[in-house]
Amino acid sequence: MTGIMDSSQESLALSNNSDVSSDSLRLSAGRINHKKILTAFFKKKDPEKIQDIDNLLSKNKGKEAKLFLVLAKRYDCSNALNALFVKLVTDDHYEDNNYLALTTLYLSVFFPQDVNEAAKLCQRYKKEELFKRLSSNFHAINPLKMDKKSSLTFNSTKPIDYKQLLTEFYQEHDESKVADVEETLAKLDGREAILFAMLATKYQTTNALNSVFEERVKNVQITDHLSLLKIYLSVFHPSYLPNAKSLLLKNKGDEDKLFAELANKFSALNALDVCGDSVGKGGLDIINESNEENAPSVVSKENAVVVSKKVTKDESGGVGKKANIKKVRRPLGNSRLVNA
Repeated sequence: MTGIMDSSQESLALSNNSDVSSDSLRLSAGRINHKKILTAFFKKKDPEKIQDIDNLLSKNKGKEAKLFLVLAKRYDCSNALNALFVKLVTDDHYEDNNYLALTTLYLSVFFPQDVNEAAKLCQRYKKEELFKRLSSNFHAINPLKMDKKSSLTFNSTKPIDYKQLLTEFYQEHDESKVADVEETLAKLDGREAILFAMLATKYQTTNALNSVFEERVKNVQITDHLSLLKIYLSVFHPSYLPNAKSLLLKNKGDEDKLFAELANKFSALNALDVCGDSVGKGGLDIINESNEENAPSVVSKENAVVVSKKVTKDESGGVGKKANIKKVRRPLGNSRLVNA
């Protein structure tokens, strides 16, 4: 499988040695698929400009991070490189003695030309102050305000209290079944999510697990479809969670339709209606995938298998007007932060 970087470099080489050089921690720009990120950005923000992407990237070769900053300002939105940063950051970056590693990764993604200033900035500023300014300047995610490994945040959430949810459901829709809650759950151990989907259909109401999903995404900064799908499946179809990536790949380009279909099958909330404003297409659009396992192609509440469609190729092309890169001030110049 080919990713943003070669597998040997998929994670940054981290070191607990505070004397480690920035060069050993920086992200190689050549490993980032800027075209896919830019294509995903314009699909959402300005489809007419997709045809000029190749030309735009050619004119701004070596200045891609500046380009994404310009676009974030021009379209008054978050930086499209957020999804890349979320994918690359690991728990190791948040260790107390890895302030330099986190800062270096951040600069490597959002403003690589100043990555050599990372050590000086770490000495001069406290974490909170530095990332508050940097995130503002780059129109980017603040790593101190996102849950670590946000795409896997659901793993650390408390277990779902199926007994309470089912009891409350029956109290509202069929009080005669309240006494059988424990027996019902015992018979369907491991298939509770399927039960709630079937009950929603039977009683023509919404899925009782909706509240669980809303709670799980409430304080999580989600920037890509893959992260969202994982959390969604962790609530409404846990047994299918390992197939989230292959499912999304098979529905590449049809994410809106996929989430709508899942919501219909589970009688549940549409995840994009809850988090759509913050979700870009970076989760998989920035990755070149090959040799992926096949995902099941049929959905039913009985066997809980998910519908998938053929992978569609990304459109490629460019941008009508050349972004004015020259007008972008260096957020970091001579180790001094610039307030945007």
